[in-house]
Amino acid sequence: MIQDTKKLLDNIQSTLFPEMKVALRTYISSEKDYWSKWILWTDWKETELPNYRQIIPNELVFESDFPTRQENETFAHLIIQKLKDRGYPYNAVFTGSKSIHVHTFFAVPQGTDAHRIDKKKLALRILGKDIYDVPEFDKVNLERTRMIQIECAQNPKTGAMPVVIESSVGIDIPVELADYKETRDFVKSKSEIIDYKKQRLIDNGSPCPCLFLEYAAENKLPSGNRHANVDPNFAAYVKAFPEKLPLFYKYYEIQQKPVINTWLNADSQFNCPQLKKYAESIGITEQCATCKQYDLYMSSRKAFFIKKKELKEKINKVKK
Repeated sequence: MIQDTKKLLDNIQSTLFPEMKVALRTYISSEKDYWSKWILWTDWKETELPNYRQIIPNELVFESDFPTRQENETFAHLIIQKLKDRGYPYNAVFTGSKSIHVHTFFAVPQGTDAHRIDKKKLALRILGKDIYDVPEFDKVNLERTRMIQIECAQNPKTGAMPVVIESSVGIDIPVELADYKETRDFVKSKSEIIDYKKQRLIDNGSPCPCLFLEYAAENKLPSGNRHANVDPNFAAYVKAFPEKLPLFYKYYEIQQKPVINTWLNADSQFNCPQLKKYAESIGITEQCATCKQYDLYMSSRKAFFIKKKELKEKINKVKK
């Protein structure tokens, strides 16, 4: 397992995505887990190997959220057949819990940044609406900057080892990438990317100025230094609202310019609940208490899951 993990990560990093990040996820209890910091695989110095890796820009990972392994495996075979029909390489892995991850890699047009490929539209083209619109099909892995359990790493929650269900490539990377002629239809323009980032900010509950980040900038929290909960949120915030860039610079010291540029160039996503939790942990509650966006975020999430549950119950009735 150790050699396979190293081999897989080395191959992906050296041939497909040099900036690939990894992390170690540990379960403290069945309900509580801990994530290490996401760092480049080339910079990993820990004794224990990581068990999660970044989903790279020219990779699709398909997953379903049915209650049993058997149902997820049946659904995975439908996806595999679609990939076979279109000539995509694939690697379907049972994670050691109940999920099946189906990985596939695709080429991009020469000179095109892989980050600009609209993965959701590409997935819809490959799978068709009959599979893509199934409520249990989990689209979260089609978002940018996601982590996924490493194909040959022990499941951190159950302790079980993953099992390859079916594969056209095995553990060996690089694979023969799918032809880019299909992916070129889904290259986003720069304006579409900006609109996407703004929408992500709105979807995550903060379409208006974040009162806590403004407070953090004014008071140089925490003590004028960077913090893991503030950095990515600030970067995502000012990318969607460029007029807040002076506020961002105000928070950081001038000598931290390389760090600032690193965060601004990263694909960070704003996370309102994360910031609220962090604010509470350092005893600052007034800003989030007077902000309506967190309540809007949570109510919209609650409505989404209620709707999903109702739809699932309807589907189950039809099956019976």
